Amino acid sequence: SSKSKSSSSSSSSSSSSSSSSKSKSKSSSSSSSSSTTAKMPLELPDHVLMNFPLEAPKFLGALRWWSWEQVQAKKDASSTYPRFHVYTFARATSSDDANDVEEVAVDIVADELLPYITTMAENDDDCDETDDTPKHRRRELNEEFNANVSTRLVRDVAPGKVVVCVGFSLTPKLIRYMQGDYRY
Repeated sequence: SSKSKSSSSSSSSSSSSSSSSKSKSKSSSSSSSSSTTAKMPLELPDHVLMNFPLEAPKFLGALRWWSWEQVQAKKDASSTYPRFHVYTFARATSSDDANDVEEVAVDIVADELLPYITTMAENDDDCDETDDTPKHRRRELNEEFNANVSTRLVRDVAPGKVVVCVGFSLTPKLIRYMQGDYRY
């Protein structure tokens, strides 16, 4: 009986020492993981895919809450800006021309990214020019904001209605403009 008491006491002491070493290793591993997550900056994605054609463009306004400084830091680190791929429905305005459908899709995306600002000539009642041609905004996004807009026809979903993927790069200048900073 004395043997059983001594063996049980030694086994309990060894189990308590192993449990204390386990708790020490748990606490050290949890403190090291929390310290590494606290030090790591927020990582921006390389590509964002918005694959819900009915609603995807409506979420683009939320990009104004992204930090333009972090986007610039990503460009400095990886030499690329985050690239967005937005699927949307589009209809041709006048003909079945594929380019027209693609431009309509770009306009849908641009209207969500940028407010449409009318120029003085458009507001001037004395202006005799009447220009009924649509104002496509691909050029504005590419030249003013270096967005590198691209389009791709995905598929026909109904007569005259197609799904188009509009790709663009999110640049710091574009974010600043969305935030109301029109100086740049």
